[in-house]
Amino acid sequence: MVVNPEKKAIAEKIVSLILILVFGIFMYFIVEGLYISQRTGLLNITAQDKSVSLFIAKDGKSASYIGRGASRIRLYGGNYEIVAVKGETINISRVKLSAKEVKSVNIKNLIKYRVPSIDLVDFEGINYLTDIGVSYPQTEKIKKYLFSFDKNSLSDQIYSSSVKAGPRSRDSTSDFVGFNFLVSVGEKTYNATAQRSLFNDDVSMKLYDKNNNLVFDSQSYYLNLQQGD
Repeated sequence: MVVNPEKKAIAEKIVSLILILVFGIFMYFIVEGLYISQRTGLLNITAQDKSVSLFIAKDGKSASYIGRGASRIRLYGGNYEIVAVKGETINISRVKLSAKEVKSVNIKNLIKYRVPSIDLVDFEGINYLTDIGVSYPQTEKIKKYLFSFDKNSLSDQIYSSSVKAGPRSRDSTSDFVGFNFLVSVGEKTYNATAQRSLFNDDVSMKLYDKNNNLVFDSQSYYLNLQQGD
């Protein structure tokens, strides 16, 4: 059988182009893999219960599903939350990962998920505020402020000896009077300063930490409500 030289040359060129293309694609993935490995870290996640669903989220980003029971994933440097979920139980682990770093996270215990609710919080000592003239609707607002500040706290305590009523403003046109108290929210204690109206249910509150840094302002709380946050 006689092979046409022109057709043979064309076929050889096509084969050569295909080989070059395949080699180029192969080298691209090799270089890309090396590039990614230099700029990312490796996170190995294992759960004691292999049936749990695993999610991961970078700070400020939405969570992504990454597998069930175990996952091996490359990530760019940053702070991450690993969430393991099974039914009504959950485990949240936090990890910081850097480029070229290899870390392992072992998830063992899941706890029953509790939807934050103000009705579950014990506001110990809240009635001490009524002794200095704070109305019932105003104490209810104080409860909402404390709950908004830390929705995971189940026990907020106002210390009776710390409750102090301030003098009425020297400005005769002011209808507000100040009061102060110490309150523990979760595991920390804060200094609270507040202003209550003498003629309606208005009340405002600010919380300061032990270094006198402002950590909560009810005016911002109401602003967030208006913005739908």
